[in-house]
Amino acid sequence: MDYICSKCGKKVSVSTRQARCSCGGLWKLDFTPPPFRPDGIDKSQWSQFRYRKYMALEDESWRELTLGEGMTPVVRMDGNVLLKMDYMMPTLSYKDRGAAVLMAHCKAAGVDYVVQDSSGNAGNSIAAYASRAGIPCEIFVPQGTSPKKIAMIRAHGAVCTVVPGNRDHCAAVCREKADREGLCPAAFAWTGPGGDPFLKSQGIGVDSALQHPADSEKTLSIRRGRRGCAGL
Repeated sequence: MDYICSKCGKKVSVSTRQARCSCGGLWKLDFTPPPFRPDGIDKSQWSQFRYRKYMALEDESWRELTLGEGMTPVVRMDGNVLLKMDYMMPTLSYKDRGAAVLMAHCKAAGVDYVVQDSSGNAGNSIAAYASRAGIPCEIFVPQGTSPKKIAMIRAHGAVCTVVPGNRDHCAAVCREKADREGLCPAAFAWTGPGGDPFLKSQGIGVDSALQHPADSEKTLSIRRGRRGCAGL
């Protein structure tokens, strides 16, 4: 698989350590999944990777680090509204979906160190899956981050660096280190692997639709974090 620059169209291998193109453009993954079919689901796998036929995965690295993410229960609130309980993810955050796929990519690409900026939940998730993948990890958090979140990040064996100032400054410090040392920035928002189809793994709530196929029903993902709940 390759990345394509969203600005100049340059194509590079997904094994690149560049967080963005030399022109400043962001990477988009050159990947189009096959049309979805229920018989493409591997029902022997109790995780989001039962849908791996439709995911941008280079190899079987995911098998070493999956924690069963994605298979959160669905409960009925009332009428046609269903709630998918994503706060029951392994690290208590829906971000485990993206973190699992992103770390599977890093493992497959031979990444030996990752950095990420976070306000807490994403950092905890990346720290957990980086640990599972055997990849050293440093999470940058802004001053004022909950001490409990910092403790959770460090409990996974990651370095947690508290940065004075606001969230934007924290992100800038993390990016500067990644650029200076040629490190892989495991950030959902702006890197190729985190920001494109890997983040779309958040939308693999297909299991909800399959459990409750009525077209008229709506499913809400109940998440732990700043974003209270959002429709899948």
